Amino acid sequence: READPETRMSFNPGEAGTLPTFEILDSYCDFWLPYTHHRTYHPKEAAAKRAIFTVKPWMWYTTPCLWDKSPGLPQQLYDQIRSVPYQPGRCQGTAFFAFYYPFRDPWDTSYEHLKDVGVTVLPSRHGPIATRTWEAIREGIQHANLAVMVRERLGAASWEDVTDEAAQTLIREGSVDELLAWLEAHP
Repeated sequence: READPETRMSFNPGEAGTLPTFEILDSYCDFWLPYTHHRTYHPKEAAAKRAIFTVKPWMWYTTPCLWDKSPGLPQQLYDQIRSVPYQPGRCQGTAFFAFYYPFRDPWDTSYEHLKDVGVTVLPSRHGPIATRTWEAIREGIQHANLAVMVRERLGAASWEDVTDEAAQTLIREGSVDELLAWLEAHP
């Protein structure tokens, strides 16, 4: 910050980060990036850690180019992105570590550096080809954006500000058609 006072810093202490680590980093942190799997905190410290990172703006953090051979990955990423509008505190979205690891060939499944590394788009002579994971990310973003629009039309800056139970259900579980119908009825 001495070199550039406008610098913004983010941290992801990981699942092994202790509560004192969070407390020390908090004064330097502008926004938190807790990786989904890194949020598996010991019950003794879980509430205190969440209380620290949800006060400031924070974003989910994930690596969509891992586990692409797992049939459940697209749904996991969709669910994570779709959950942003009803996360505690000031969740701003999802940040990605990498869409492609350059140290491998996406077509070569015999000699992978990491056995579960994948890609979100595949190269072809006609341009990039979207994978199931990429499509799930796109759908999750679109659906989450509609849910955020509902929340904003209600005048709610965060999930905790939504008091109407039907609106909470719509934001949390509403389909695209249900969200669009509500938005059309409440211009």
